[in-house]
Amino acid sequence: MFDNTRSNTSIGRRKHELDVLRGLLLCAAFAVFPQSAMGQGEAGTSHPPQASDTPRQPDANQDQPDAIQGQPNVNQNPPNAEDDTEKLKRRIQELEATRDADANAEAQSQRLMSAGVTIGYALAIATGTPWKTEARMINAQSTQMPYLLVLPAYWGKPKALRDYCAAAWIGGDEYEATRAAMIVARRAANELVLAVKASIRAGLPSEQTYYELLDVTGSLTNATVIYGLVKKGVEAKDTIDAQAYEDRAIGQLSQWIWNPSLKASCGWRQLGLWLGKPADFEGGIRIDGTRSQSTITSVVGLGLGYSPNSYFTILAGWTFTHLPDADGARNSSTLVFGVGGNIDALGALAR
Repeated sequence: MFDNTRSNTSIGRRKHELDVLRGLLLCAAFAVFPQSAMGQGEAGTSHPPQASDTPRQPDANQDQPDAIQGQPNVNQNPPNAEDDTEKLKRRIQELEATRDADANAEAQSQRLMSAGVTIGYALAIATGTPWKTEARMINAQSTQMPYLLVLPAYWGKPKALRDYCAAAWIGGDEYEATRAAMIVARRAANELVLAVKASIRAGLPSEQTYYELLDVTGSLTNATVIYGLVKKGVEAKDTIDAQAYEDRAIGQLSQWIWNPSLKASCGWRQLGLWLGKPADFEGGIRIDGTRSQSTITSVVGLGLGYSPNSYFTILAGWTFTHLPDADGARNSSTLVFGVGGNIDALGALAR
């Protein structure tokens, strides 16, 4: 299990602030309603009224102080206490809404990269090709372009591995990456335990259930252990022991789905192919031996890209272009090299 209040992330810091504010809210509630906060004493215990229990009636002509000397009046609310309580409640609601928004933004970013896709914007340099053609660019010029980077190494891999690498890529540390993988692992383990439980209750042959467990555990011995835990939970029915057996089965299965003590190799998975559209730019061209300065129209660019994290991507490839000519546009190509950042980084910076 993981400690979800880890303070090295912004979400963890907001959770900590929520806990602090809830404590302040309880203190304010105690100040406003002290008798309710202190409770009713020993519940269920009653004493017959005694003569000494009857309060002495004060003299009607005697002035009554707000509090007995040396003792505070617990029935008197401190000034503005209720206003402070409402402010604390509103602050807690704001922090909870912000925490949920951050979690959703992080999940959306991870979902995109977990699918092996990211989008970004790059500053690039376009230059002529080393091979000589009748129509080509003859100098280097700067340009910019949006791009789509696809990472095939993510495709077809287990979701726990994909989410682990996606969380690490977005900027999370080893803890965040492992936490993302374990969330997937526990969800998958829970679904499998429910399936095994349903098959046991339906009276299906245990061999069929073992086959379902073998795909995850990797051995008949491990499958037998999980099957035994789930079966004990079914036999215990709706008791605390039943939930304990089920939790043990889920915990062991999740460890087999994703071992939190191992680090996955994600670096080479960030190598992929990019597709983009560089902006048009002014540059020197040579057409049939004649040099000129003109606008170069980019059609499409593609090549190889490497994105070690969501803040930084290196691109290299070719751009297919149109060069203006008296007889019409001439087809050509340029080399392009760029450095970009992914839109996922915007969400990471905002958190």
